[in-house]
Amino acid sequence: MIDHRADVLAWNRLGHALLAGHVDLDAPDTRMRPNIARMLFLDPHHRALYCDWHAKAQVTVAALHQAVARHPADPELEQLVGQLAVDSPEFARMWVRRPVRTCSYYLRELDHPVVGRVTLANETVTLPDDDQQIGLFYVRPGTSDADALTLLAQSLERRLAPGTLSRKEDAR
Repeated sequence: MIDHRADVLAWNRLGHALLAGHVDLDAPDTRMRPNIARMLFLDPHHRALYCDWHAKAQVTVAALHQAVARHPADPELEQLVGQLAVDSPEFARMWVRRPVRTCSYYLRELDHPVVGRVTLANETVTLPDDDQQIGLFYVRPGTSDADALTLLAQSLERRLAPGTLSRKEDAR
């Protein structure tokens, strides 16, 4: 679940491991918690996941344009866009083009460092009252993509088994 700034509000362990297992899930300072847009443009580990990074980036920039239109007085959103424009020339180029695009369903191919290539269906549901989005990722049962997610889930279980890493250590 993300807010209008693309700040991660919640995700399950498998979603975290799939999209940002190298990021601290439990950062006490909310400013240090994951932001999908920031990771996409500034985090080489996250960026490397997306086989079609450019398409994901365009959708993300369009979503931020929509957020700015709906929340013009949000200083944190303004700071995020400013940071991305300064720190990412690609973001700056896309931002000035003002892409208008909504995408509630798409197939996303990832190149995951633990399980390799996996294609997921991704549906985004926007909650109208609080402008938050829920991202649902799923695969077809019985496919190699399902096997990859099962393998990733099993690797999480092994790391969280008694006598192994703690949840906080696992999030790193």
